[in-house]
Amino acid sequence: MSKGEKRDNRQSKPSGKRRKSGRKDRNLDYDQKLYELLTDKRKALADEKHVPAYLIFSNATLEEIACFMPMDREAFMDIKGVGDNKYANYGAAFMDIVKNYAGNVPDEISTNSL
Repeated sequence: MSKGEKRDNRQSKPSGKRRKSGRKDRNLDYDQKLYELLTDKRKALADEKHVPAYLIFSNATLEEIACFMPMDREAFMDIKGVGDNKYANYGAAFMDIVKNYAGNVPDEISTNSL
């Protein structure tokens, strides 16, 4: 550093954005049948709204839903790709699928832990 230049010793501040539990690089062990039900619902909603399916939820988001089976708003909002708007627009429909599915599968596979 030359004379007259100031060193910037400031630490970077966190952005304030909530990181969604660091699951990005994990291979998820999700329930394939539930995933298929979720993709069917996504396609029906996309067709109804005349938008591409990925605008409803991405494949990765549906995989997380099929893996972690969120049963309430807090758990659903922790899924990567779910924010306030998507929860408001689609949360109830997708949680209904999860709840109905979880009620029809054996207890040992109905919930996955983080």
